[in-house]
Amino acid sequence: MSVQAKDQQQKKRKRGAGCSVMNLAIIHSRYGQVLQKTKEGVSLSKACQVAGHGVQTIRDSMGIAELKIVSGKQYDSVLDSVKESIISGEKITVKDMEQMCRSKLSAANRKERMVTYRLQGKLLPISTKIYDA
Repeated sequence: MSVQAKDQQQKKRKRGAGCSVMNLAIIHSRYGQVLQKTKEGVSLSKACQVAGHGVQTIRDSMGIAELKIVSGKQYDSVLDSVKESIISGEKITVKDMEQMCRSKLSAANRKERMVTYRLQGKLLPISTKIYDA
């Protein structure tokens, strides 16, 4: 590998994980794997372990996955906003998008729907208090 290629690779690592379709697909896939295991009666921590993902990894991106489930329309709105920001040259990370999704989930009507969805097994059994921050 050339020196120039190594420098570019190091710059990419320093920038962190930006938002991409691939990152989002992985987030939704991980969430779905863990959710499926919890539906089978496995505890959340055990479900994460069996699926090969840490609980904190799931928590760090769950706003993205849950907004898509709870309100696909709001998820698409956030995704469009992220795309526009990226096109205009702004650097948007997965964490930035997750915070945008959490903000949308904190609306009262969505919080009520989330409680119902959690009871129905459509969302992971994690407290919604994280959406109050």
